[in-house]
Amino acid sequence: QEAAEQASQGHEFASNEELKAAADLHCADRAAADRQYGPIERWRTSRVTSMRELFYGKAEFNGDVSGWDVSNVVDMEDMFYGAAKFNGDLSKWSVGRVTNMRYMFLDAGSFNGDVSGWAVGGVTNMNCMF
Repeated sequence: QEAAEQASQGHEFASNEELKAAADLHCADRAAADRQYGPIERWRTSRVTSMRELFYGKAEFNGDVSGWDVSNVVDMEDMFYGAAKFNGDLSKWSVGRVTNMRYMFLDAGSFNGDVSGWAVGGVTNMNCMF
């Protein structure tokens, strides 16, 4: 019961690798990921520093990651590369520490989100971001 309660509150990820494994599981078997980590919209990501390739090639992914805390992330390269159906609301993301957004939305043809409010002054690589 304790695991189920923790999952409903959303798992707190301690490492980049743990988050990547959970994202892979979510895309392969959403029910299993929900049991183990809770719903993706409740995942607690404040300790993660890299989201590189998190949904890379996950053509069907369109999960709600709008509430994720990305304030400590520095690398988002290839994050949604090939996530063809993704069109989530990322407008409230705090990306001020990100330095690398290379290929972030490449081949994510459905994405039409508003990122005009993002503070990207520290980004040094936006090559082929879209």
